[in-house]
Formats: sequence, C-alpha cells, structure tokens
Amino acid sequence: MLHGGPGLANSYTAYYQQPYLGFCNVVYYDQRGSGKTQIKNNPTPESLRMETLLEDLRQTVQRVKDKYQTDSVFLAAHSWGSMLGTQYVIKYPRTVAGYIGYGQVVDENTQSKIWYEHIKASVMKSGNPDDISAFKRCRVHTFGRGGI
Repeated sequence: MLHGGPGLANSYTAYYQQPYLGFCNVVYYDQRGSGKTQIKNNPTPESLRMETLLEDLRQTVQRVKDKYQTDSVFLAAHSWGSMLGTQYVIKYPRTVAGYIGYGQVVDENTQSKIWYEHIKASVMKSGNPDDISAFKRCRVHTFGRGGI
C-alpha cells in the first residue's frame, strides 16, 4: 500500500482494515521521509527524488517477495502514491502481479489548475480582505511542465 501525500503515511489504518484482509498479507509502506521513516531519518530534498523513491520501492517489493516466498505481489497506491506506483510499474513491470490505483493522479497540472481556480473563487466570494490579501501572496507549485 503506497500512501499519498507526500508524507501522508497510511499505516495507521491497518487496525481498521485488518478484519477485511484475512485473505492476504498487507504491507503498509512508509515512503522515505514519511511515517516511521521520518522519525528515524531527516530527509533532504535531494534524498526524495523520484529515482531514489523508485529504488526504495523496488528493494521493498523484492524484500516482501523474499520474506513471503511469493511472486504474487500487488501494488495498491493512493493519490501521490499513485504517481510513484505508476512510474514503478512502467519501470519494473515484471516485479508485481498487478497494480491498483485509487484516488489516481492522472494529470497533475490540470488538477492543480482546477484546485487553484476553486480556491480563488471561494476566497474572492468570501470578501474577507485578509484572506484575499493572503491568497494574492501565495505561490503556486506544480510538478510537471506548463504549470500555472
């Protein structure tokens, strides 16, 4: 299970999901710099590059396969984790039996633009001068090309 965020570990949900998962083992993977790995490490922007995260995931998938002596590993990914998950299955397609994306990110730039316009409309509609001023000072960041 690849969490969203980045940094939004989902291992805390294991307790609630346990009754429904008796048919398989589930690994709640805390990506580098998230969850319990954040406590043990002090990540830098350089250590959180996509290539590094993909290699971490590749090693983890292999470790799970070795530990459980299986090739039937399915990768489930949510939100930001779906960006990592799709890049992983493109790069290492034969290492997993399947991929399940939920809350799948499809087009980061379009999604960011829609969110930006929604927030802008809400702030302007509120008429609150402090909020409008704060909104105008915000900078917008996107991951891909052609940002807003």
